[in-house]
Amino acid sequence: MGTAGMLHTGIYQRFLQRSGYTCVLPSESEMAELVMPSIVSVKAGDLGAANRTLSDAARRLGERGARMVVLGCTEITLALADASPEAAGLYVHSTAALAQACLAWARGGQSGAEAT
Repeated sequence: MGTAGMLHTGIYQRFLQRSGYTCVLPSESEMAELVMPSIVSVKAGDLGAANRTLSDAARRLGERGARMVVLGCTEITLALADASPEAAGLYVHSTAALAQACLAWARGGQSGAEAT
C-alpha cells in the first residue's frame, strides 16, 4: 500500500515480481475511498481514523490473496504503528526494511539490493 503516485511508479511491484512474488494492489475504489483519505487523515493528525480505514484496506488485500502488506509510505506506517500483534505480523515496514538492508550492507553482508 502506498500513495497512488508511488504505486504508479511500480518500484515495489517490479522488485517483488523479479523475486517471485505476486503483487495484490488496492483497487481504484479502495485507493479513492480508503488509502488516499487515510493518508490525508494522518497528515491532519487523525491517526485513529487512518488506522481504521487502512486496516480495512489491508484486510481486503488479504481477502484477495495477499499474505503480506508492504507499507510503502511514511503516513501508512504511522497509521498502522499500533496494529494488533496478529495484524502487525502481516506488515512489511518499508522504511525499517531499508534501514536493516543498509546496516547489513554497511557491515559487509548482502542486502538483497543486488537483485535490482
